[in-house]
Amino acid sequence: MLLILSAILILSLAACLGLSDSDRRYNSGVKLLEEGMYQEAIAEFDLSIFTNVSYATTYHNRALSEEQLGRLASALKDYTKAIELDPSIAVAYAARGGVRIKLGDLQNALLDLNQSVELEDGSPSTQTQLGLVLLALVQPEIALTSLNRAIELDPASASAYVNRGVVLVSEGELTLAVDDYTQAINANPTSLNA
Repeated sequence: MLLILSAILILSLAACLGLSDSDRRYNSGVKLLEEGMYQEAIAEFDLSIFTNVSYATTYHNRALSEEQLGRLASALKDYTKAIELDPSIAVAYAARGGVRIKLGDLQNALLDLNQSVELEDGSPSTQTQLGLVLLALVQPEIALTSLNRAIELDPASASAYVNRGVVLVSEGELTLAVDDYTQAINANPTSLNA
């Protein structure tokens, strides 16, 4: 009985707040995604999309859930749809770039990460990913620029220091690399990579 009253109260509040069914499904999907219940989140996002196919963040969040389940092709498709619906979502380009890295498509990952940086230059994570792609594409000087920017944005980013250390090793700058690995350890003493 208490559960039924709670459900009625939630539905009444949603009606008072003017939330559509699509919005309620979206909000439920976000909560499930945050709780790590990815399959259930996908089901809620599916229902949200069924009633509103033009909500870019629904596709983005469904892609996040799919990526967590290892469904990279589906995630790539949903990130692409989110970008088609709203080309100004920098995080969607960064996320799609991350999936493309996992799929070994470094050239397109580079395009996505550059677009993400162009839209929003303030993400240390995106700058770090960009640095790694540039290193893999044998562009260490530009990789260092991205990793320097990541460290500038987040001086406590162990990941950025570790990856800059990798670039420095590839350039024969072993002393500077050791300094970066030390910084990474100071930032995160449990970092196995450092």
